[in-house]
Amino acid sequence: MSHPHPDHLFFSADGCQCHHSTGTLYTLAEVKSALLAYIEKHDLVNRVEQQYLNVNADAVFSAALYGPPNSKGATPVPEFAKREEALGALCGRMQPWYRIAVGSDEPITKKGALRPIVIVTKTRQGRKTCTLITGFEPYQLSSDTLTEALRVRCASSTSSTYSLRVCRLALF
Repeated sequence: MSHPHPDHLFFSADGCQCHHSTGTLYTLAEVKSALLAYIEKHDLVNRVEQQYLNVNADAVFSAALYGPPNSKGATPVPEFAKREEALGALCGRMQPWYRIAVGSDEPITKKGALRPIVIVTKTRQGRKTCTLITGFEPYQLSSDTLTEALRVRCASSTSSTYSLRVCRLALF
């Protein structure tokens, strides 16, 4: 999910039916369909090379993708871009959000990118190995439930430790 930055336009050209609110969350599919609708409405497809878009042909389009022209630290605006490059540039200027729904509970929506669960194998005392699992808290997995499930599934001993920043789960 993405949320447009309030400081850039999300296709709010005058007379355009493609206006989208900057206060709403959008999935990648919704952003892509809005982008393709804007491209079609304003005829931004290059006539010679159909796979490229004329980025400089529309000021609102280039500002939405690459920021206002002549702004400090702005990305130079290319003359042409492929659709996937334009989608990547537009999503890059949006704030990432994520939503996690567990069962029938109300989904939790948070700002920022969702970090993956990290699984690391460490060697301890010669040939013994230990598997450390971190980063499972945002997925609403309790360490006790995960510990018990992995103990049964892997037929090994498990332990969980908490610190101020990280909850670790170890399989021995």
